[in-house]
Amino acid sequence: MMRKFVLLWAASTLSTAAVGSEVKAATRTILVKGQVNFEDGTPVQGGTVTVTELYGLIGRMPEARPVAIRATNRDGHFSANIKNVRGVLDFRLVRDRCSWTGTSTQLSTADLRSGQEVTVVLRPNHDECPCP
Repeated sequence: MMRKFVLLWAASTLSTAAVGSEVKAATRTILVKGQVNFEDGTPVQGGTVTVTELYGLIGRMPEARPVAIRATNRDGHFSANIKNVRGVLDFRLVRDRCSWTGTSTQLSTADLRSGQEVTVVLRPNHDECPCP
């Protein structure tokens, strides 16, 4: 029983060390440019987009770090310069009370390896105001 515990502990420690060194090597700054449009192409004006980094190491609880909150401009665009990216980035359009439903997408660490600039597209659905 003790041998099995020691083997599991050693495997966990080695995995954590390997992932930790990969995470440190991947730490960087990413420029994110985003577009929020309805399916018909109409831009979402004044929408709130939140960006959260999700990451974790083997043997530890996953962590979530809020990294940006942006408003879309009249053309539905937003941008964020995100520093020290180590994990997955989660983008969410906060639901509006009358105009659109919320939507989200994620960029994996593989998506972020492609360069220093990435593009995100969010497509909410039209929503109707709830009855009073």
